[in-house]
Order: sequence, then C-alpha cells, then structure tokens
Amino acid sequence: MRNEIFDKACRENTGRHLLDSGDYYGRHWQNPPLAPDRPMVTWGKHGAIIDTALFLATYLEPIEALNKEFNEFCARDENAEKCYASLVKPFMKTKGLVCRSRNNVYNGEQDLSQVYIWAVYTKEDDSDWVYADDEAVTVIEIHTGCDVRGGYAKPIFCRALGEYQVPVDLCCGYRIVEAHIPLDQYQLLDERWQIGYSLWPAGQVKEDVERIFEFTRTVDTVCALLKTGEVVKIQAYSAAEDL
Repeated sequence: MRNEIFDKACRENTGRHLLDSGDYYGRHWQNPPLAPDRPMVTWGKHGAIIDTALFLATYLEPIEALNKEFNEFCARDENAEKCYASLVKPFMKTKGLVCRSRNNVYNGEQDLSQVYIWAVYTKEDDSDWVYADDEAVTVIEIHTGCDVRGGYAKPIFCRALGEYQVPVDLCCGYRIVEAHIPLDQYQLLDERWQIGYSLWPAGQVKEDVERIFEFTRTVDTVCALLKTGEVVKIQAYSAAEDL
C-alpha cells in the first residue's frame, strides 16, 4: 500500500511552476507510470540510480489518518492548491508539533531518481529529532517537476520504520561480484566503495576505474577495467535492499 502512495506522488501532476523550466526537457510527472515490478537500483548511462518511491517506502509508513486530516484542513483554504507546503506548519501546530529540521536531499550527495524535501516534526518539549520516535512525524514532498526550485508533490505525513526519523543512506554502494582472480583480493576496493566509507561511493569507484564497458550493462551490474589492469563486474546496491 505504501509503495502505491509514494509511486503516485512521484508522478503527481504539479503543473508548470514559475521556476520550473521543464518546457525544454520535460518533467517527472510527464513520464509514464512507475512499473510495479521495477528494481530498487538500476545502472544507467551516468551511474547507478535508486528508485525514490521504493526507497521511501522502505523507510517510511504514510499515516493514513493524518494525511486524511491534512486533506480536510486544506479543503478549508481556497488557496491550498497553489501551495500545500505552506499549510504544513499551521496544520502540525494544531497537533502540538513543531518543525525541528527541514532540508532538500538535493543539497547533499544522493543517487535518487527524484529528489524530495523532508521535514521532521516533534512535540515542543522534545529536542531530539534524529532517532525514530512514535510521536514524531516526517513530512515528505517529492519533486515531480523539472527544475528543482519548483514542482513538488503534495506533502505525505509519515512514521519512521527504521532507526532514524529520516532515511540517511541516499547513495548507492558498489561491490565486485565477478573477477578473474579471487574476490577476496578486492576487499579493500569493496570497503572503499561501500555505503558509509564516503559520502558518495560513486566518487570512489570513479577513482579506481579506468573504463566502463557500457555494452555489458545489466539492471544493476556493469563490467569495468580497473586502473590496476583487471576487468571485473561491479554491482550497485542500496542499503534499503537489505531491510
């Protein structure tokens, strides 16, 4: 069910925002619907990509009652459709919740198919917003336009499913899955390419790879020539796949 909610949000028609220059190269909401059987990670021409909807559905559970209440709250404002985001704070205030932190994942390293804005709301006397709390709420606004400055879907009010209130592993990790010599000899590379070693594992891969053989690309793997001279098969993965 939560997959469908995030899938739908990723294709929500947000129209033509003033700051959205999508007339030239398209908007996310103009793309075909997301396939239900798609993989979490795919290897594209410019590197590996994590499917945003599947990623969010792994870490967050939409709160049906709260989303319904927000819709009713918005229905009382004739200007709501112009900017749903502006009504989040006053709505959450009616619940006794205040915004502790808010950011756009676009501002940091990430391999997501679509970026989003997140915000964490907690009780006024709760200073901790990082770790998951049953009373805290995470609000997600997925970007469905073209230019990141505008075109965001209606906010989704969620409960955290994992350890943190906001998903933290936004980048792909990489590992060598086939080689002409024992795989354990590539342990150091695997460590450099894993999620958590650096903010952007793809950057570590680029440092160690001389050439990518595009014709070998599958859904989540590709063969590459390392700078040390060996040819190996590299697999991209998301931490969300292990949950």
